[in-house]
Amino acid sequence: MAFTNCIFRRLVPAARVLMAVTAVALIARPADAQSSDGIVGQATPLALEDSPADGDNEAGTDGTGASTSLLQLPRPVTDVELFDRGSLGTSARPSTRSRSESLAATRSRTRQRSRFSSVATSGAVASLATIPFMIGDTGSGTCFSQRGIVNADIGHPTLTCSRLNISENNTALPVDRIYYSYRHFRNSTNLKVYQFEEVYDLDRHMLGYERTFCDGIGSVEVRLPTEYRLRSDFISIVDEVTGIADLVAGEEREVGLGNVAIITKLLLHHSEQVVFTGGLGVTLPTAEDVRYRLGARTTVASDLIPGLFARTTSVFDYSYSNETVYLSPFAAWIMRPQARDSRWYHQGFLQVEVAANPSTLSAVGSGATDFTFNGVDAGFLDFNTPNNQPAEVDVFAQTLLRVNLGVGYRLTDRDTSRPVSNIRSLFELHYTTTLQRANTSFIPLEQVGAGAGTVFPQFSSVGNGDPRTDILNAAAGFSADVGRVTITNGVIAPLRSGPDRGFDFEYNVQVQCLL
Repeated sequence: MAFTNCIFRRLVPAARVLMAVTAVALIARPADAQSSDGIVGQATPLALEDSPADGDNEAGTDGTGASTSLLQLPRPVTDVELFDRGSLGTSARPSTRSRSESLAATRSRTRQRSRFSSVATSGAVASLATIPFMIGDTGSGTCFSQRGIVNADIGHPTLTCSRLNISENNTALPVDRIYYSYRHFRNSTNLKVYQFEEVYDLDRHMLGYERTFCDGIGSVEVRLPTEYRLRSDFISIVDEVTGIADLVAGEEREVGLGNVAIITKLLLHHSEQVVFTGGLGVTLPTAEDVRYRLGARTTVASDLIPGLFARTTSVFDYSYSNETVYLSPFAAWIMRPQARDSRWYHQGFLQVEVAANPSTLSAVGSGATDFTFNGVDAGFLDFNTPNNQPAEVDVFAQTLLRVNLGVGYRLTDRDTSRPVSNIRSLFELHYTTTLQRANTSFIPLEQVGAGAGTVFPQFSSVGNGDPRTDILNAAAGFSADVGRVTITNGVIAPLRSGPDRGFDFEYNVQVQCLL
């Protein structure tokens, strides 16, 4: 019904204007436009009685004494008058108003629109239109791990570790805007190879554009992230014998494009106290692929057999192809108490993110392992990927559920006459969990040689090292309108530890230019 009303509202005014222009053009044709039959195109005389202004002029004379007729032929309608005439039932505007002046007045009225669409500024939701955008939190999700011959955790943002959070810098109402957002994540990228570990910061710059359609019933938003992050092509060298460990040889971080997201939003219900919308976010694999090369000499104790140790020397080259498209259906809402003088409000987002397809990991490498049991040689094993060629496996991202809840308080009213107004506080909780257990893939290895003694086959697996993820973060900040620009400052802190802690601290600033 909403889309039907939208089309109807667009077609009816256009039809009225077309009918009005056609009728006016036929009625007000010049007097000399006679047709061959003397009827069509003939100007009809209009009886116009002149009333003396001060009693000095009589009927039949003008102010100079010249004789005038009571029957006057209508003058032709000018282009300006035809342009200014709104409909058949509306008289022409003064002929002195030019077409450029009319267009200027239209532009002026357009500039006076509020920051939200016509639906948002209607009486039903006008009280909700000034509620600020949510701060949001990290897009952290599941991460990438290797187990077996290579024991590593790689928290690179492209490796399923940084995913779309629709609540970030967002509101339930469709809105016309261009925005910029900066987020600094302290110690958010973890790189651990065996017992050696390093942690890196992540800086994300986001450019976004949102445009409404059908008089604000819906909107389409595009997010373009640029990240200063861990390099997408790096080498790790680990030697337990000498104690040398260089997890990222050379420059550690670089600037790169993240995964572009497109979000559609549709207004489902609105009233004076409640706005409810739904939509779909799509994340496209636009970030650069990741290549990881590892040379390691390590000794690993068996978890199953006490006293058994494996000393392995290996070289591997991994290439991760960023191919996964994520689909994120979501619901969003804004609520305020029924009391008109209440300054409190609540807003939230509920999102499910599903990987539409896996990405591909290509691995090629070889190595040798010497086994000892209670200090006695127990054999050796040489291995490599089949035929020393790259072996490809699928990397599956787990389905995520995100619950984002926020409350706020209006400190000042919105007043366009003041340089700064509509100051509001924001308090938010953000919860992310997995809806399925990790799906692990095994890289095929073939045994090319083995010595006498007890030999245990080697394996290598990839996937999320933790079966589940449960992340809980808290956010707080302030939002203010500076003219037609809305600025939000916020900080986010994790409330959990261990693998469910995506970072140590996050700072965020958002700048919205409302169209």
